[in-house]
Amino acid sequence: MVKKFINFTLFFVLTVMFFIIISPYVFKYQKFFPKTLNKEIVFINSKLKLHYIDDERVINFKDIKINRWMNKYEFYKILVKEFSKYPGVYVLLPESNKSNYVLPFEIRFVDGEFVVINSSCDIEEGAVVSKINNRDLIEYLSDFYSEKYVINENKQFFSRYIFPFLGEFLKKKRIEVEYKFLGKSKKTIVETIPYEKFIRKDPVLVENKSNDFANITIFSFNFLGDKFSEIFEEFENIAKNNNIKHITLDFRYAYDIPIDLSSLYMIMSFLIDKKTTLFEEAMFKLGSYKYTYKNFGELAPNNVMFKNKEVEIVENCFDPIGSLICNIIKNDKLEFYNNYKEIITPWTRLRIYIPSAKFFIKQL
Repeated sequence: MVKKFINFTLFFVLTVMFFIIISPYVFKYQKFFPKTLNKEIVFINSKLKLHYIDDERVINFKDIKINRWMNKYEFYKILVKEFSKYPGVYVLLPESNKSNYVLPFEIRFVDGEFVVINSSCDIEEGAVVSKINNRDLIEYLSDFYSEKYVINENKQFFSRYIFPFLGEFLKKKRIEVEYKFLGKSKKTIVETIPYEKFIRKDPVLVENKSNDFANITIFSFNFLGDKFSEIFEEFENIAKNNNIKHITLDFRYAYDIPIDLSSLYMIMSFLIDKKTTLFEEAMFKLGSYKYTYKNFGELAPNNVMFKNKEVEIVENCFDPIGSLICNIIKNDKLEFYNNYKEIITPWTRLRIYIPSAKFFIKQL
């Protein structure tokens, strides 16, 4: 009897372990009941009303009705299309090292083209991608956005957050890619790789084009951890180098949800020469209350600056922080969303970022 109990216990434990191991793969394309997805709509609507700084915009979201079974990828398309109506709100797919497979290269929408910025396959950095599986890449945006919202910022969001998972949407691990490199048209097959092997481009690339010219390309304004110290040191070295007379700041390749503002304050500290505040007004939402502050975001210049150097900012930027810096320099008006609340939906595990604050530029 004891032996049977031990055997049963062992069998049960092994079964549970096996289920835990395979569940991410089995349930990747799990279909959800319409009732379940409609409950998620209600859940999301309540969080928007609670946290979204522009909560008065949330009128018809709750009226979305799901009437068929869907997996999380199908549901995600509906949410992206809906959230494109709400400035500053983002929805991301869940990221799992175990079950997610991504394309082995990164792209950004730059000067009207989808440019490869990082690659661990045969496709060269700098290549321009035109088609995926015989379909124009630009056409994929219609799966996620209505025609009115196929705008440049959403093209960049697609490049940064959706394109890597295109194989998951297509349910394929082998993807045909058509692209151009150095004027030559090419076609190749790439295989998706586990998410844990996906290495993103470093946030900043500093190149000394000549003894007196430095080019700084920003790929991400989210400077986190040790990267912040490294990047700050590189900026200081350029500022201290009297031989460098010309600096180019290229923001075209950058795109991220602006969760961390340290890059904004760091870069601006090299560009200003006197103490100031960045924002004329800041508005925060806490529950049903909104609070407004004047002259928000105190900023002091760094000990060494780019003051005596010619600084050129390459604009055509769709990143929220990059656009903010450009508008501050030009004294143009801009509404900047921040202070994000991350919401994870109960069943599909989609991640929704809702801004609970909005800043208005102060003219310097």
